[in-house]
Amino acid sequence: MKKGLIGVQMSTLGRGVMKTGLYEALKRCNEIGYRSLEFSGVPGTPEDLDSFLRVKNELGYVIAALGAPMTAMFPGMKTLGTDFNEIVDVCGQLDCKILRIGMGPLDRFTTKDGVLAYCEELQGYVEKLNAVGIDYYYHTHATEFIRFGDKTILDLLMENTNVGLELDTHWIQAGGQDPVEITRKCAGRIKIYHLKDYRLTLPSAEANAAARTDPNAVNPQYTGIQFAEIGEGILDMRGCIEAALEGGSEFFMIEQDRCYDRTPYESLKISHDNLVKMGYGDWF
Repeated sequence: MKKGLIGVQMSTLGRGVMKTGLYEALKRCNEIGYRSLEFSGVPGTPEDLDSFLRVKNELGYVIAALGAPMTAMFPGMKTLGTDFNEIVDVCGQLDCKILRIGMGPLDRFTTKDGVLAYCEELQGYVEKLNAVGIDYYYHTHATEFIRFGDKTILDLLMENTNVGLELDTHWIQAGGQDPVEITRKCAGRIKIYHLKDYRLTLPSAEANAAARTDPNAVNPQYTGIQFAEIGEGILDMRGCIEAALEGGSEFFMIEQDRCYDRTPYESLKISHDNLVKMGYGDWF
């Protein structure tokens, strides 16, 4: 039976993981049941690379994807524009066949012409990476459902590039769309897929009281939104997973941007256990 591989997007563990011990953090995830990972950057030093190799060789992790933007989002970041050969070499050492962009350039997404210019630049890197056996993927948020006339940014990306689409179930819902429907629409371009549930909460009495005194507040009793463990929110996670599998997804990465009153490991265990109950135990 066809199945995928469920893993951890390392941002769930917190930005300090590389400093506090990548091996120990991923060993704890391994003990929960995970054996694949996605990293939002590229190991920046020989020591970092050694840690990833140790995780791969000793714990048996599959490195599903690494992150490499075209241009730097902050100082010191490795980019395809400045470090292409080094990044490709690291991918080879880690047997990683997917690079990803974590977020689009919001300053270029304010006009249709800006989006199209970005698409042209993006397609150049897609082709350059494909030539060396690496797929380039773009992680979507809610932003990609901004509309210019009859086209969304997602439409423009699909029509003007061959970039892969790392869809995120939570952010599709946040963009006012049906995650299952959008997943089906993007079939064939979704080898790697983000699992993230969408939880509704009530705002506190204090927040409601404060909102009532604000003349610009609208409907302060509206529900709030949280990131949630898989199976703890309102999304049809089984429907999302099955649509993604049918559409060609191989890697299903659990990403929880915030865990609130739980530790990342507690949240990852809840997601793991709920997915096992759904029948996906052999995907870990």
